Amino acid sequence: MSPYLSQIIQSMVNRNLETYYNKHKESVLVIGTVYGNERRVYGIGDIQPYTTTNYSELIYEIGSITKLFTTTLLAHLHHDRFLDIDDSLGQYIPLLPPDSPVTFRHLATHTSGLPEKQIWRKIRNLFDSEKGRDSCSTFNLSEAAFYLRRATAESVGKTYRYSNAGIGLLGHILATEMQTSYEHAVQDMITIPLEMPDTSIHLTNEGMTRLVPGYRGRLAAPPIELHDFPGTGALRSTASDLLTFLSAHMGVHPNREIFDIYSITQKNYFQKNNQLRIGLGWHQNAQEGILYHSAGTHGYQSFIGFRPDLPFGVVILANIRNHSHLNPTTMGMELLLAAKQGIKKS
Repeated sequence: MSPYLSQIIQSMVNRNLETYYNKHKESVLVIGTVYGNERRVYGIGDIQPYTTTNYSELIYEIGSITKLFTTTLLAHLHHDRFLDIDDSLGQYIPLLPPDSPVTFRHLATHTSGLPEKQIWRKIRNLFDSEKGRDSCSTFNLSEAAFYLRRATAESVGKTYRYSNAGIGLLGHILATEMQTSYEHAVQDMITIPLEMPDTSIHLTNEGMTRLVPGYRGRLAAPPIELHDFPGTGALRSTASDLLTFLSAHMGVHPNREIFDIYSITQKNYFQKNNQLRIGLGWHQNAQEGILYHSAGTHGYQSFIGFRPDLPFGVVILANIRNHSHLNPTTMGMELLLAAKQGIKKS
């Protein structure tokens, strides 16, 4: 990283850390950057309660960044010809007709027709306590499959509707086809090969000592528990592990061959409008080319994104869920935009 770019990034990171911490004294905020093979991690907040002296090793719930692991898993199986992203889900879900027009691609791009939430379903679910549902979705697995039975070739793939149930269903199918759990599928295909020891759903006793507690405002938030749809948001991770994952997607990881697989997720599979394109899990700012994903659970917010043209990437982890303008997404986008200007001037 050039001295000029380093100064710009350092100044912006420091400002964001201090401003955020001044508003949220309970917070432990971590910002990681990767530029080529150079990685840096910055943090603010009390680290004394944890069994580490490095902000990069603190563990957070990463929420919907989990979706990128699910779609990366899909890319692996597609690359290995275990399945095809355009396979009909009817080949894998008995509840669907064999020629269902819904494909893996539709689930991974949020164009299957499954909604994120429906008001009428939320009201109906209040009177149906017998069926357990994950907190991120108004559907369970069978309800999501039954919903897709109505899909027609004319309706599928036409509209983007962000859907936790869609990506969650995708993760369930992939793990089932691999004859293992979602967590083990991710470990076998992604975290073990990339040497990401702190990315999992269930933490070791040692890992629990590095888990930063989450807050909603100033109140302690309960941990997220996903049973049907772990592939939509159940993973926990560190800045160090996520920078490794990000570097693999950017093509700057020492294992360069893996980029052939990971790049499958980054293609433009759906154009929502002039500003937003959709990859497999990734969202792309069409004007700047930035690939990114934001996330939030009961007590955490996070962001991951990069510029393929530089290459420069950012990971931000926060242990507070709030609706302030200053949040991981706005900070991450600001850094990615500033990096382009900094490199031009350098």
